[in-house]
Amino acid sequence: MLATMGASLKDMVRELLERVPKTTVHEVKAALDRGDVDFLIDVRDAGEYRKGHLPGARNVSRGMLELKLDPSAPMPDQDVAGKWDARIVLYCLQAPGFRSLAAADTLARMGYTNVRQLAGGVEGWAGEGLQIVTEEAKKA
Repeated sequence: MLATMGASLKDMVRELLERVPKTTVHEVKAALDRGDVDFLIDVRDAGEYRKGHLPGARNVSRGMLELKLDPSAPMPDQDVAGKWDARIVLYCLQAPGFRSLAAADTLARMGYTNVRQLAGGVEGWAGEGLQIVTEEAKKA
């Protein structure tokens, strides 16, 4: 007997796209230039982050998000955790951005009130000719 499948990845992405507030590359760039983003968070894994991320971004991988942003967790990021009204932009690699959509949804459920997902992620940013920082470039 075959088990009935629950929600597929496509179903989950469709639901998240309807629920999660999104922002564009140009809106994020302008907000960063104005100082209107408190935390720019790359939710990809550390190796992906090191290969290239947005300037000023911090890396909190999707797998560590709850542990880093819950102030009562064993290993919170003291800079971000519990800053419930902080202006947070999350991103991952590319559209539709399942990891950043899921992360934004999780933060909203945790009580963060001003969270947006960067539509297009790193690839969308780079595709507009905007700067990407690599760890090698930081060392130079």
